[in-house]
Amino acid sequence: MQKQSCHWEFMMIHVHLPFLKVLFLLCVAASGTQAAHIPRQDRIFSGQETHVLILPGITGGRAHDAQDLADAISRAYPDHVTFQIWDWTKVDPSRRIVSDRLLNDKRNRKRAGVLAQQISDWRKTNSDTRLVLVALSGGGRITYFLCEDPTLPPGQVFDAIILLSVAVSQKWDLQNMISRSRRGIFNYASERDSVLKTAHWIGISKPIGLHGCKESHAPIKELAWNRAMRKLKNFGGHLDCTKRPFVDLCLMPLIRAEIRDWPAACHGAKTDELSDCRHVRKP
Repeated sequence: MQKQSCHWEFMMIHVHLPFLKVLFLLCVAASGTQAAHIPRQDRIFSGQETHVLILPGITGGRAHDAQDLADAISRAYPDHVTFQIWDWTKVDPSRRIVSDRLLNDKRNRKRAGVLAQQISDWRKTNSDTRLVLVALSGGGRITYFLCEDPTLPPGQVFDAIILLSVAVSQKWDLQNMISRSRRGIFNYASERDSVLKTAHWIGISKPIGLHGCKESHAPIKELAWNRAMRKLKNFGGHLDCTKRPFVDLCLMPLIRAEIRDWPAACHGAKTDELSDCRHVRKP
């Protein structure tokens, strides 16, 4: 009887794992519904004082989360900051299920290589423009491969790299990312993120968008979700970090100003904390 019970438990695990993977990806897709008026960008165009490059999640550049973030940036500083959504899901698009956009590292390296070449070409005529990279959710994985791509110009290509609810594991070595950014890495994470809580089901161990970074990644500046952010319409959900009040108070100072940590006002009451490097400040 005991052997038969173990057999059925084993069968149930195999039945449920594919279902759990589909459920995780449906949650991601549902959190970023499609919008029609964000154009696809095939190259990096010249910016003004600052150019913001947005890498969306697996729902692509036409999703509301990417659109909301771009709209908030354009309204805050229309005369000094330009922005662009670089839709990596349109590069070598996959005809398989949506998980292939997120987990196919071979394809994602290829996508990152295309972007690296475009940035290299753009930098030849825009050497003085501050380039800020903002990655949402699955866009964090493209950022990781981008920073290790040899096509990218040497040195600190980016003025800052901002990671928002990204699906990058704590186990990944982020030193390439750190070395590519003049002001370092800014990582926002929320332990209330119900989408990233299920990431381990598809093989993403301890995403830094949920748990924060490891102690060995000290140059990364952490911002943990806290209850005070509810006043900014950020309730800790997967894409609440794209809400305009949160973007205005917490992201725009990083994009525009010469600061090396998250604005003090964003830390709020610090009622929720993350593991390991939660109190890290500028190096």
